[in-house]
Amino acid sequence: MVRYCYIIFLFYVPIFEVFVPTFELGAGVPDISIKRIFYYILISVFIIELSITKARIKDLSKWFAILCIFYLIVLASISWSNFSFKELSTIQMIFEKIFPPLFIVFLAHYVFSDKQNIDLYIKNIYICASILSLISIFKTIWALASGYTFLQMFRLFCNLLIM
Repeated sequence: MVRYCYIIFLFYVPIFEVFVPTFELGAGVPDISIKRIFYYILISVFIIELSITKARIKDLSKWFAILCIFYLIVLASISWSNFSFKELSTIQMIFEKIFPPLFIVFLAHYVFSDKQNIDLYIKNIYICASILSLISIFKTIWALASGYTFLQMFRLFCNLLIM
């Protein structure tokens, strides 16, 4: 179950996030987005699966150790700066920007240890790439039908990449 939730979170949530609105709850309260909802679902499913199957967490890789050291350096530099942990927004930023990538790397190490899961992952890469290709073809046809020239579409695309 964790592998399916992981694949949905990694591949399909960024596509659906464009179409699903986020709920802004005001200053100081984190916005509710589909990415955040699926992230918490992923954590919950992982904890439930660990408790039901009583699986042992495998030894962590060197890559994960390097990533943890990097994030410890980031946390140390934040604590030495003027924007220390005194403000709630700094702590919120740490929980939003540092812990999710660490958890995703840890979960990938946990989930993709056998060939069947890796094959499923690769199949979903193909599916996601096909969906994104169809979306880009549709947007190109729509832009040409709207009267944009190829040069205008190229400039618009380059401006979006710069942002």
